Amino acid sequence: MTGPAPMPASTPRAWGRPRSPVRHGTAPGAVITLADLARIDAFRTCAAGYGPARRRTGAALVRHAVTTVVTVVIGAFVFDGLVLDVAATDLGFVLDDTAGLATCWVGAARPTNAPDPGAHLGVAARALLAPVASAARASGVGARASDRAMLDRLAAGCARLERAAPPAPAWIDDLLAASGFGDPALVRRLEVRPDAGPSIAMPLPGVCCVAQRRPGPNACPTCPLHPDDPTRRHLTESWLGEVDDDHFRFVVGRDRQT
Repeated sequence: MTGPAPMPASTPRAWGRPRSPVRHGTAPGAVITLADLARIDAFRTCAAGYGPARRRTGAALVRHAVTTVVTVVIGAFVFDGLVLDVAATDLGFVLDDTAGLATCWVGAARPTNAPDPGAHLGVAARALLAPVASAARASGVGARASDRAMLDRLAAGCARLERAAPPAPAWIDDLLAASGFGDPALVRRLEVRPDAGPSIAMPLPGVCCVAQRRPGPNACPTCPLHPDDPTRRHLTESWLGEVDDDHFRFVVGRDRQT
């Protein structure tokens, strides 16, 4: 168990945002840390604990790892101007009964001075996530944990944060480039109009995040397996039209406009 640890002087407001719950301090008993997921045996055990769909759960674990880095570390920069150094042993998440992400967790998190915050955070993301991706591939239950998949997930998470609280220009490309997961220019963006307000640019993934060969009924609206961009735009706009107001605000970064 991890006890009380050094933290910023006040809790970052990024950690209290709706739909982005973060626990900090003492680790919950069921927490899975990024250090755990960097071990092949532990990754395989975590994936096997949620039923027979081990490959799908393996892909979900990688997604949750990226979401945790985005929510805890990158979110603190976007909403609070903090650049935090966090070890993989002090960063993790708790799953619900269906292997969904219930909450993120952070133990020790130390503010640091970084002349180039985007690049600093990109290097930090690489250090935290590359071992998880390697373990996922080696375990055989996270085969889609490729560098491109990591680039896609980081790009989507950063864009969602930026829509809610735009910080300094170009920080996302700086972060993605420094992460070493691929050239940020690989990430295409699709303009969608979610309501009567301004349009938003949604990053388009380059690979299917759950290793499917054709889009299923629950495929992401921006999935690369859909036939073309008009289809992705229609599906994304329809999806955003159906989610509740909190979810809409979480994705789009503003209130719904009519």
